[in-house]
Amino acid sequence: MQAVITQKLTQSLKPGNEPYEVRDQKLKGFLIRIQPSGNASYVVQYKRGKRITLGKVGVLTPGMARERSKTVIGMFADGATDFEIREAIKPGKGDTLKSFIDDHYEPWAIANLKTGLKTVNKIRATFYESLEHKYLTDISPWLIEKWRKGRKDSGKKATTINRELASLKALLSKAVEWGKLDINPIQKVKLDRVDSNQKVRYLEIEEESKLRKALIDRDAELKAARERGNEWRNERVYDPLPVLSGAYGDHLSPLVLTSINTGIRKGELFNLTWDDINFKKKLLTVVGGGAKSGKTRHIPLNDEAFTVLDHWREQTEGNGYVFPGKTGERLNDVKKAWMNLLKSADIKNFRWHDMRHHFASRLIMAGVSLYTIKDLLGHASIQMTERYSHLSPDHMAEAVARLVKV
Repeated sequence: MQAVITQKLTQSLKPGNEPYEVRDQKLKGFLIRIQPSGNASYVVQYKRGKRITLGKVGVLTPGMARERSKTVIGMFADGATDFEIREAIKPGKGDTLKSFIDDHYEPWAIANLKTGLKTVNKIRATFYESLEHKYLTDISPWLIEKWRKGRKDSGKKATTINRELASLKALLSKAVEWGKLDINPIQKVKLDRVDSNQKVRYLEIEEESKLRKALIDRDAELKAARERGNEWRNERVYDPLPVLSGAYGDHLSPLVLTSINTGIRKGELFNLTWDDINFKKKLLTVVGGGAKSGKTRHIPLNDEAFTVLDHWREQTEGNGYVFPGKTGERLNDVKKAWMNLLKSADIKNFRWHDMRHHFASRLIMAGVSLYTIKDLLGHASIQMTERYSHLSPDHMAEAVARLVKV
């Protein structure tokens, strides 16, 4: 007999005169064996003639039994011995990494973290190959060091590996908090040391000039293309498209110019609504719900940022998102336009996020304190801001040059 093994199915099973089995239609090798006495047990057959009883129906849920079956099948595929397989599924093992994520961590993360699903999927992509069917109690520092070596051998940077490891540590800390573990088994595993003073990419004066010129040229070409398009439409008696009579051809210029004058993150920029801009006080507010830190912060608008946003307001409807998508929804990305802009400006190795570094570097060179920059950038700690303290070697060289021989 075959069926999908569910809680409803287990409640409907009746004993017969002879033992019989129900094989799961979804997972090959997973089955229930029902005795004439009425006792029913979950069983996994992982190779011909090799079976393991997983536990009794009513004690284990179908989901728990299915996960144990996957563990057995996965271990067998990886070359584990029969003894190792039987040891791994002894009663009392609790959740595997997969079952803990599926049943507990993912629902919590989606409800409580801004990027919950993205975070969970990143953990899956990073750790499932080596830890998916491991019980939480079996995750050890040795397994993590083995995983870390594999990541390094594949060319991953220490900063990337540290972020991945931190996410797993956070997950296991939740397992402790929820009573799934007594202690975090990898709490003492240290992150790799990284150079906190690595060079931060920002625009040199000539590069910023080229970027600004590329924006002006792009806006002019967009307007000219619209005029040519409407001439073509008029000749064919088609309704013309709206004339681009404002300061900008589209949203890219105001996006870029706002970014380099406020230092806000791309996601925060896309979240901005016109209610977040106070033109009377020349103040931009990053609302906590859309900020990486979760905390609201206020950024004064300098003359250029104020003028850019004011002109953009005149060019748009001035309500809803400051930089909406085509149908008014939150803008998703501008990657293609951004990459084409960099190509036109002949600027290499410069990411959108680097405009935030550029903003900070200009403040440093203007003599603004690290603590002020910390507040403007919305950093959680001053240590995050200190990465900018070494920016602009030429600026520091100028300071050192002031020393005179005595």
